[in-house]
Amino acid sequence: MSDTVNAFYTKVEPNPHFHVVYWMFFPYNEGKEICLIGKVPTPILFGSCIGQRKIMGNHVGDWEHMSLSFNGNAYPDTMHLSVHDAGVYYKYDVKSKLFKYVKQVTKKGILQRPKFPKTTKTQNYHPILFSAKGSHGLWSAPGDHYFVKVPRLSDENGYGTVWETWRNLKIYYLGITTVPSWMKYKGKWGNPQSNCLISKKLGLCEVSDGPTGILERSNDFNCSHHSL
Repeated sequence: MSDTVNAFYTKVEPNPHFHVVYWMFFPYNEGKEICLIGKVPTPILFGSCIGQRKIMGNHVGDWEHMSLSFNGNAYPDTMHLSVHDAGVYYKYDVKSKLFKYVKQVTKKGILQRPKFPKTTKTQNYHPILFSAKGSHGLWSAPGDHYFVKVPRLSDENGYGTVWETWRNLKIYYLGITTVPSWMKYKGKWGNPQSNCLISKKLGLCEVSDGPTGILERSNDFNCSHHSL
């Protein structure tokens, strides 16, 4: 894991109407243990698997990110968190100094329906996020977070090592500054998926696809709409 966080401004104006995306690269991501009868996922009941336990979803390389939208104030208006193949939007509440849940989206796949925390705490306007053990998914609260119902998959996180990302940034202004050559790579940042269950569309594979690069991703916010 690199100590440097890549931050991107997608729009800059004299008054603070702009979007910032914080990108973090993790070189290896652990999959999840599931229970299988043949190739069919089966629930683990009372800690017991009547079939075979297998680790699914290992992948080399992963880009995780969070986005902030500023709408005319010195503090962010809206935050987006990308978690696996889903995402969630939070609106900042000035009085409580919390980001409050607005809505969630599923970006791809048909199985992921995470139950996201309703609020995100802040410290000096910085949202406090938690990177999941092994998978590095970004969540807005500590604990166990289920993101696939069948088979039942969850992320585990907590109060581990503090990473003050804002103290070590490499900032790029998209459309203004020249981005490095590695950022222009159009291939996958890792291995192709293999040994998938039933159908590749389900996304349950022993080895999952490496992610696409930063510049290949769509924006979490539309430049013509700064807030939700």
